[in-house]
This record gives sequence, C-alpha cells and structure tokens, in this order.
Amino acid sequence: MRARNVRRIGHRIHTTERLDLIDRCRVGDVASRSPAQTLIDLARTESAEQLTVALDSGLRDGKFNKSLVHRRIVALRPRGRFGVPRLIDAIEGSDAIRNAHSWLECEYLRLVAVAGLALPLTQQVVTSAGGHLVRVDSRFPASPQLGPSDPSISNAIPMLDGIEK
Repeated sequence: MRARNVRRIGHRIHTTERLDLIDRCRVGDVASRSPAQTLIDLARTESAEQLTVALDSGLRDGKFNKSLVHRRIVALRPRGRFGVPRLIDAIEGSDAIRNAHSWLECEYLRLVAVAGLALPLTQQVVTSAGGHLVRVDSRFPASPQLGPSDPSISNAIPMLDGIEK
C-alpha cells in the first residue's frame, strides 16, 4: 500500500491509502490483493464470459465463496466500482459456461449455447473403479446413463488399475 504516484513501463500500479485486511493476502513474499478483491477489480475491464471463468476458477480452487464475494461487493460498492452488474450476472450464473472446469469445457459449452441446444450436465460421475471416480465432462439429460456395461466405460476401467492410491 502506498499513497503516491508510481509508474512502471508496461505495468499498471494501483496505490491506496487504505486497504482492509480482508482485501489483502500474500503470495509467497509478495503482498497482494485477495482473490475476491481481484475478481471485483476485474469486473471493471473483463467481459461477462471472462468473469464467469474467473469466478468459477476461484470457487473451484477454494479461493473464495459466493457469500464472501457478495459481502465484498456490498462493502466496496460505495467507493465507485464499475462493472459490478456484470459480475453479479456472472455470480447468478447467467452465462452458458457456468461451472466449466477447463478452457475446453468453456468453449464447448459456449458453442452448445450458440447452437441453441439445451446445456448438458457437466462433470457427471458415471461409476467408480479401483477407489477412483470415473466421470464424463458432459452428458445431456436425455441421453442414457453410462455404466460399467457400456463399452466406452468398461474399456477405460483397465487403464485405471495402475493408478496409485
């Protein structure tokens, strides 16, 4: 935290005289903004799609929860935060790529939505083998449930036998 004008070529440096403890963290030895604060800051410049990816990544990785993000939005909103409505849309799950676990899943879900198809269920557990869950990235609700008798799954199970527990 500094309250002075700092300039670095190729970098944008933000300074402040006050940053609440809840909005701070450390990454190694470097003082930084908390993940929730960073998400709120991203709302100013990023698209709804990028905010949804950032939100889902933070939720998946346990960096924050929706309740904390909502509380920080309420606390910080009077200070002139732009882009907050876009972030709230992302939190409410208005985008097709909601709950994707990778870039490929995001792109797949986006293309399914653009095609006008019903969105599939994502990360569906179909069975377990050797103490490990076997899942598919997506499944349309109307499609039959895969199971151990399905050749596409039973052929994959021997590959799981060598996995260390």
